[in-house]
Amino acid sequence: MNAEISFDCYYPEDCNHIEGCYRLPGEEWRVFYFTRRWQGKPEVLLDAVWRSGIRGVQVNHPKDAALNNSVVMQTLSSALGVTHWTEVRGPDSLRLK
Repeated sequence: MNAEISFDCYYPEDCNHIEGCYRLPGEEWRVFYFTRRWQGKPEVLLDAVWRSGIRGVQVNHPKDAALNNSVVMQTLSSALGVTHWTEVRGPDSLRLK
């Protein structure tokens, strides 16, 4: 499955938070939010709901593991069944949330 992804900002090679939006085929934009909090495997919440009612994916990423755009795409691919991401300019996740 091909999907679109948009990162809100340029992120350095390794950071503590990454946020943006993704769109699966035939669906609306959703938000993803990755933050470093846990040790061990990432904790993935596939049906996160933010205050606005927008849905998406929230990931608590191990604080001792690298976190960058590639890690985000790999984690979302595994969780959502996406085989290819096209990086586009999408909506601002902060506005959607």
